[in-house]
Amino acid sequence: MRYGFFQLHRDLFEDEEIGRLRDACVAVFPRYAENNKLSMATVFHNRAEDPESFTQLEEVLKWFWASPFPGIFHAIHKEVPALMIDLLSVRYHQRDSSASHVGWHADANFMTASGPMMVCWVPLDSVGETAPGLEFCLPR
Repeated sequence: MRYGFFQLHRDLFEDEEIGRLRDACVAVFPRYAENNKLSMATVFHNRAEDPESFTQLEEVLKWFWASPFPGIFHAIHKEVPALMIDLLSVRYHQRDSSASHVGWHADANFMTASGPMMVCWVPLDSVGETAPGLEFCLPR
């Protein structure tokens, strides 16, 4: 499904693939998370002091490169993608608490790259009507 510059892909991943990504993120999250957000750049910069967490970050990176995302990017932009690790983050949202929810924002406002970009959102838990994930503001 395509809305302007948005593409929505349901069932892009098997449960096992999401499970591997979830396991890698959960292993690192308690050590580095602040305000329910984990910056993977922090894990990268601490790789000498915390090789175990860096190994989990490597699993996240392997997962990304094996995912459909690089191919989707190439199909749209006709360019080879690069993963911007400084902007790679994991957020944790408590379903019953609005304190962990992130308010409306536009990711492109803080990205410093020029050229084509793609933001990927991958829920690590099931989402839907009873467990909302994202809300989009679509151009008219």
